[in-house]
Amino acid sequence: MITDKSFIQANVMFNARCKLYYKANNVKPQHKAAIEKCDMNLLNQYFSDLLTNPVKLQEYVWFTLCFHFGRRGREGWREIQKEHFVIKSGADKKQYLTMAVTESTKNNPGGSKQKDQDYSDVQMYVCIK
Repeated sequence: MITDKSFIQANVMFNARCKLYYKANNVKPQHKAAIEKCDMNLLNQYFSDLLTNPVKLQEYVWFTLCFHFGRRGREGWREIQKEHFVIKSGADKKQYLTMAVTESTKNNPGGSKQKDQDYSDVQMYVCIK
């Protein structure tokens, strides 16, 4: 509906207002800082016994998927299934996990410059300890 001809003028106006908002030196969205190495070491220590602790194994899987695929909190996790992931091999013959599906980025699709989130370029490599 929003992409209909009737909404072209409203979408143009919305995009123009967004540009004016940022030109007026309003605060732009800030991305979260990466996890520092010392904090990642603490997480690795916490997960050190995951092979004997099923609760930690579940927490590790959750954290690893969130960390590598950059998903927004809990949104959309309930719909993810095993079939949404695929194992591929890179040019260096190393295996990695990636997602085989795309998903909508917002609950209300079709907003300004709305597009589906494509995780096919995200690669979580197999790490054997």
